[in-house]
Amino acid sequence: MLTDEDTPTIRNAIYRRLDKEAGVAICDMKFAKGAGYIAVGVLATIDDGPITLSRFELPNPFEHGHLIEEIDEIAEQMKAARKAHFGNGNGLILTPERQLAGTGLRGRWSRYGLKDG
Repeated sequence: MLTDEDTPTIRNAIYRRLDKEAGVAICDMKFAKGAGYIAVGVLATIDDGPITLSRFELPNPFEHGHLIEEIDEIAEQMKAARKAHFGNGNGLILTPERQLAGTGLRGRWSRYGLKDG
C-alpha cells in the first residue's frame, strides 16, 4: 500500500506512462493532501496545441494498481483529445474548452472496496 508520503512514486508513474503517448508533454503536477485522500492534478499539452488539465483523487492509503488505472484513463483521454483536435486535418478547435469523458475524481474507488466520500 502507498500513502500520501509516496508522491515521488506517483510523479514517476505519471511521467513513465504519459511519456509513451505521442505528442504529450507534461507541464506541471500538483499534489494536495485531504482528509483521507490525495488530490492529484496534471497539466499537459498535446503537440504544443491543446492544453489539458487532468485531476483525480486517490484514497490514503491506496494500491499501486489504483494509481495505474487512473493514469491509464488520463492517457486514453489524451489520445481522444489528440484525435479530436487533429483528426479532421485542419487542426482547428471549434470550442475553446471541452470536457472529455472520464471516470470522475473518485470514479474507481468502488473497485477497491472504498466508498466515494
